[in-house]
Amino acid sequence: EIGASTISYDGQRAICATVRDITARKRAEEDLRRSEERFRSLVRYASDIIVIVAGDGEILYESPAVERVLGFKVEERVGTNAFDYLHPEDRTPVARRFAELAGESGGRISAEYRVRDKGGEWRHFEAVGVNRLDEPIIAGIVVNLRDVTERRRTERALEEIRDAERSRIARELHDGVLQDLSYTAQAMEVTRMRCEDPGISPDLEEGAQAIRRAARDLREAIYDLRAYRDGTTDVRQLFGSLLDLNRRRMPDCELAFDPEEGLLESLSERGGAELLRIVQEALTNVRRHSGARRVNVAVLSRGDDLEAAVSDDGCGFGPGALPSGIGTLGMRERALGLGGRIEVQSQPGAGTTVRFVAPLQNLRR
Repeated sequence: EIGASTISYDGQRAICATVRDITARKRAEEDLRRSEERFRSLVRYASDIIVIVAGDGEILYESPAVERVLGFKVEERVGTNAFDYLHPEDRTPVARRFAELAGESGGRISAEYRVRDKGGEWRHFEAVGVNRLDEPIIAGIVVNLRDVTERRRTERALEEIRDAERSRIARELHDGVLQDLSYTAQAMEVTRMRCEDPGISPDLEEGAQAIRRAARDLREAIYDLRAYRDGTTDVRQLFGSLLDLNRRRMPDCELAFDPEEGLLESLSERGGAELLRIVQEALTNVRRHSGARRVNVAVLSRGDDLEAAVSDDGCGFGPGALPSGIGTLGMRERALGLGGRIEVQSQPGAGTTVRFVAPLQNLRR
């Protein structure tokens, strides 16, 4: 870089020239230019939508993917409020989490919610937001949106297939195996009554009782398979049926049900079914392992989460007994499918509490 200026030298006007080596600066500028071009290319061709949102929810920038995914022209939504495009059921919990993020410099959150596209349809998105409000060049919250609508549709289709298969198996067990067991138990009872050999009669009675126990367990398995496929989607009614079944199975145990008012009715069919099966498995564990005299089932909301807890006053267990003593694998898989978790608290002689916690919005869609 050359600079020149007029100066006085030995009483005469002269030109002073300066030469500065700016190689390093030029390299830095070129690196910056390439980096910016690379970033623009990544944003331009990315399948995810990148949005910059102000602290009050105003959309400051959207990447070109918004046109392909949602149908809006680039910058068509700029200046509008991002929350206006969210599903009404998702708006409040998302706004609450967004406000928390806006108050945490450098903070990061992830969420799943529905967004209205140009045609008015609702699409499911996984979102990751990072607070960059304090960075002058960005001055906003950067949100990466990934469209998972097709994945959710596939999951629902698979669940429908599973439910249909459960119904088929339950029907075949009820109409075939269960009837055969009942007939066999009755036949053995008749044979025992007619038997004149006192040495054989007790064996027949023991065999008939074993078959009745097997039939009882099979009826329970059939109920498990038929849950949510017996012509009703009323979650409260299904919970009532489940608890009645367990009261019959545990006649010496007091079983209480304490759901938050209106909460069960707000759940979607899928969310209610998954919750029912988690509670169902927890109650099965109580019946098989605890020897409890009192059991309480509670379902309530805590902030943006749903919490369901099954507590008993049974024998309890130590940490090492959990893997073999209680089968939580199915519950954990269902919980993970809803973005939640299973927590188990127990002490020998002090009972057990199995708690399921998941984002409430995931059980309402």
